[in-house]
Amino acid sequence: MANTYIKEFEDWLLMGSWHVDTACKILAGFFPTIIEAGVYPYSADQLKQISNGKAPTDAQQKEYRRIYALFKSDQHNWADAGADGKRLFPQSNLNIMESTVRPCYAIDWAASKRIQPAWLDEARKEGFPVDMPQSEPMKEKRKAGDDELASRLRLIGVLANMLQDEKIAHEDKQNADAIATYIANNYGIDMPRKGLAKGTVVKALGAAKKRLKEDGVN
Repeated sequence: MANTYIKEFEDWLLMGSWHVDTACKILAGFFPTIIEAGVYPYSADQLKQISNGKAPTDAQQKEYRRIYALFKSDQHNWADAGADGKRLFPQSNLNIMESTVRPCYAIDWAASKRIQPAWLDEARKEGFPVDMPQSEPMKEKRKAGDDELASRLRLIGVLANMLQDEKIAHEDKQNADAIATYIANNYGIDMPRKGLAKGTVVKALGAAKKRLKEDGVN
């Protein structure tokens, strides 16, 4: 048995949504003992304290009514979605209190009202999805190493020479394959493993052409 919640409560922690009224009860420290769809509202004998399984206290019932009033008076956007793309209110109703809400949103909203359920830290520690989903961190762009930069500069230099050399036949400049062949035969042999092999040059020229298209240059 957990220290701050009884085992039976874990089924509610696994659910994808709670009825808003039920969420207010859970935030106040008690929960319904039945989770079958369509069973709502709950009678008094169907409610238990999250911490010990006993009937809710008068203080918890009072806290539930307070949370209910706060939630109802607040502004909630039914159409909002979490960072995972799932709606925060899976089933919305003109009466917000008759909607269903994702547990993570209800808990996040409660935190904004300085409501901290006693069971929350333990549920988080046990890996239950009690926090709002986070966007995946942006992957850091790979930075070119010194050797790769040197190869790029070397290729640019060779291409500049080819543009200025009027003796090079037109057929050696007509496409990427011809250019790569010329570079490999005239420079690559003397500078092995320097980024001037035919396959490497073809790949580099293809990537360069793709980049120009992305920039709107045809």
